[in-house]
Amino acid sequence: MISSLNEEKTYNVHLRRLVEVKGSHSLAKLKEMASLSDGEYFIEAIVDHRGEDKADLEFLVHWMGYEDSENTWEPLSEVQDSIAMEDYLEEFPELKPMVPESE
Repeated sequence: MISSLNEEKTYNVHLRRLVEVKGSHSLAKLKEMASLSDGEYFIEAIVDHRGEDKADLEFLVHWMGYEDSENTWEPLSEVQDSIAMEDYLEEFPELKPMVPESE
């Protein structure tokens, strides 16, 4: 039995459905991960970017639980509201004018 981070409920879950979360994560990041439904992927980190303006800006995403060889280039619209984007913008503050603030 496990407790939900997003609801005040407990669930019976088969051990095979559990995913190991490596490293140290903030409660906000854990809640973001918990809110994802089946079939969605979690952005572990943004590792690079390309493009000169907002229209062609793309980000290289490292997906949680996947190898680096499976990283993919994603448009801004797919990553702009993620915690990984917030972390990336701290490293590259010059991109902040091109990325709308999360709500």
